Amino acid sequence: MLGSLLLGPCLPFGLEDCLESHPFNLADFLETEESRELSRQQVAPSFAADQLMNLSPSQVWQFAWLGILAPDAVFTASTAATLWQLMPDQAGRVLDLLADQQLLTKGRSFQQMPVYSLHDYARQLAQDLLLEEYSPDIPTHLKSLNLTARQAHRILLKRYFATTQGGLWHSLADDGYIHAHLTWHFQQGGDQHCIHRLLAEETAAGTNGWYEACDRKGYLPTFCKDIHQAWQLAEQSYAKAPTEAIELQCRYALMLVSLQNAIENIPPQLIATLVEKQLWRPDQAIAHLELAQDSHYQARLLQALIPHLPSSFSVYILQAIHSLPDLGDRSRSLCLLAPHFPPLLCLELLKSIQNLPSDHYRALVLCEAASSLPDLALVPMLDLLHSFEDPNAYLTVAAGLVTRWPDTIPQVLETLSQLPPSPDQDPQLLAQVWHAMARAVPETALSQLTTHCDVHCDLTIQADVYGLLVPRWPHLLGNAFQRACKIPDEWACAIALARLAPYLSAIDLHLCFNILKKLEQEAATVIVMAALSPYLPQELWPELLERIKNSLPRTFAVIRLCDKFYR
Repeated sequence: MLGSLLLGPCLPFGLEDCLESHPFNLADFLETEESRELSRQQVAPSFAADQLMNLSPSQVWQFAWLGILAPDAVFTASTAATLWQLMPDQAGRVLDLLADQQLLTKGRSFQQMPVYSLHDYARQLAQDLLLEEYSPDIPTHLKSLNLTARQAHRILLKRYFATTQGGLWHSLADDGYIHAHLTWHFQQGGDQHCIHRLLAEETAAGTNGWYEACDRKGYLPTFCKDIHQAWQLAEQSYAKAPTEAIELQCRYALMLVSLQNAIENIPPQLIATLVEKQLWRPDQAIAHLELAQDSHYQARLLQALIPHLPSSFSVYILQAIHSLPDLGDRSRSLCLLAPHFPPLLCLELLKSIQNLPSDHYRALVLCEAASSLPDLALVPMLDLLHSFEDPNAYLTVAAGLVTRWPDTIPQVLETLSQLPPSPDQDPQLLAQVWHAMARAVPETALSQLTTHCDVHCDLTIQADVYGLLVPRWPHLLGNAFQRACKIPDEWACAIALARLAPYLSAIDLHLCFNILKKLEQEAATVIVMAALSPYLPQELWPELLERIKNSLPRTFAVIRLCDKFYR
């Protein structure tokens, strides 16, 4: 009963009677279909044809009608309901059954509702069922399916038109499909003139109806593409009707200029939020990105979207980043993309980094990417790193490298020992690399690290390195304390002593306190006092309190100045 109920609306007009007089024999059709696919040596289409054997005749024809939808498009139960002339819940059950048979792919991204898509081979099979022209390979009883593609598209349009209000296309309900593909169906159905009529529709308030519908439902990029299509159609009609073609092109030019401003006035973060909350599909945001003309706006939008796009968009995003003309925009976008890039595609990411024209920008992106790259990226990353001519660029990456892969510390030590002295070398970057190695060094490389440090580093870096090693290797405390006490710079000395305070013995604390008395810089004094106070013996408290008392006015004055400066 249900099969006969569903069958009628799914067939082209006049085919119901043909099916009654020619009962549908799926096995005959599939036998022919299977022989074709075997001749092409394609397993997937043959599998799809086999799956149809599990469907009723009405469900086969419902599947067939899906072949008329746009390639690579996603659609919903509402789309199928219009196409099959069913209720959405009925259409949803049929779609789920087709998905269970692996004829469709099911997802969930349009207004919290499931979306579906057809594999290429399934789409071809559906089209063969619906549009196959007569040939000796087709069983006689299937002659009634001799529909042309144009006829099928017009039937689809007629069924959608029946759902409009007052015969106005812009009143179509949003089913997650038709707004993005209506003009495509017009073209496929040979009704190109309907595109001009669509773009000329007005609302009761006198505004452009299709623009209002697309803007309200998040399809503004689709509207722009529709205008471009209409422009091309007008251009093609110039030879037959030049006056009308020029009028249309002028109209579309004005519309495009206005729309361009409208598109780039939408804040990138708002679009990213719409995607994050699943109010926009990722492909809508990508279409918006492609239609924007300002490269800096494109970059800001791309950077806002990266954390919210599925990993399947990673390669597209990488290509979009390559097209950005500004090197800074390109580098910042790659930095944001790196943590989200699929590990298996990491070599593509490294290739993109290598193509950046500056060691400085390569280093910034590599530094960001190092923490998320898989192990298979280590060797090409080292090759890229060794190609740097700027020592500061190497130092920028080295800290992240040894943190991610501690086993590379011996290689980094060897490279650091070979770096020629240069006035342009940033001492802070060098210190960061040594700090990173001290935090990450395995025991097997400890001796090599301390030896290189003693030979190639000044007292400040030596004290920092040993101080960072002390929590894991307490026997190095004496080396660390000795070097900290010898640092000539009061500020660096204070920081080194403060780091060691929790590990010092009572005798060492007395020595620290004596050093404290000799410090002239108020900030350095405060640092050491704050670090030592929890550990000082009681006999030193009175002197410490006196020292604090004398330094408070100057300390508060410094605080007030800082507060006023940064407010």
